[in-house]
Amino acid sequence: MYKKNMMIYVMCLFFISCTHRTKIQYKVQQDYQEIVAKFADMPDSPFQAKLDNLIISDQCHDQVQIFYSCLMPKLDMIHFYQQQMERLGWELLGQSDIHDCLLCYSKPELLCCIIIRKDSIVLYRSKKGA
Repeated sequence: MYKKNMMIYVMCLFFISCTHRTKIQYKVQQDYQEIVAKFADMPDSPFQAKLDNLIISDQCHDQVQIFYSCLMPKLDMIHFYQQQMERLGWELLGQSDIHDCLLCYSKPELLCCIIIRKDSIVLYRSKKGA
């Protein structure tokens, strides 16, 4: 169990470091919705969530970070993403609920980590090995 949690932690650090190299940051606008819609393998946001920011790596357009603010109870957000990711064919690699909730999922060639905080959600999606 310790090795699995450590692997999840390392993967999240990898996602964060990859997207902080060089990135295209879009201003908050309606274009976000169109860009997010291109990632059909990702779940929609919870009903009460507001899209705050979207960052796509200019080196690897398969790497994306999506930031939402949400006032839903944290447990409701966790259940929402667990159901939606399973429905879309993602396999749960691991989960941590120490302070924030971290959900890591895998699909062939893809990784997705979801961080759920009290009032926000962050999704990191990338190709494996990118």
